[in-house]
Amino acid sequence: MPVSTIQKKKKTQPKGVAVFKKMLEDKKIISKHLQAGGTFAALKEKGYRFATV
Repeated sequence: MPVSTIQKKKKTQPKGVAVFKKMLEDKKIISKHLQAGGTFAALKEKGYRFATV
């Protein structure tokens, strides 16, 4: 396997890890906010976006 191919694979993993960590961090913040009596509307004002079906 050429070295350039190995380097490309290594670059994609840290980005995925960073996205996953950000998702967990956001989940904790949202859960804490809702448990404290906060609303989804307040979170939307702060810039959080939620998927709707």
